[in-house]
Amino acid sequence: MAILCSDYPDRIAKKAGFYPDLWTTFFTDRALWHELMFSPAIPAHWRVNGPGAWSGARQAILEMEDRVAFPTTGKAAKDLVKQQQGSGSSTLRKIVLLAVCVVGLYYARQKIVL
Repeated sequence: MAILCSDYPDRIAKKAGFYPDLWTTFFTDRALWHELMFSPAIPAHWRVNGPGAWSGARQAILEMEDRVAFPTTGKAAKDLVKQQQGSGSSTLRKIVLLAVCVVGLYYARQKIVL
């Protein structure tokens, strides 16, 4: 009998009544909904609502990246993003993308097939 590790806790949570209400969360708390949908599952996901709800679950979910990044780098995740955005590699990517677009438009106007 094979059980998916990600599916099993969700099925138990649905039967017990503490699975997060994603539909309501989408309209009431978009940041929390985004983390529930696109971040790795942590125990706090199943403590957002229902029996045994934890008032700090929302904050724990939203700060999960900081909880992972800080012990390994000594910096908060927000600081790491700012540091990466400030680097020259982002500017280089934009220049390369612009050059590719210009070359593509040139060849499209010339009707040359590569």
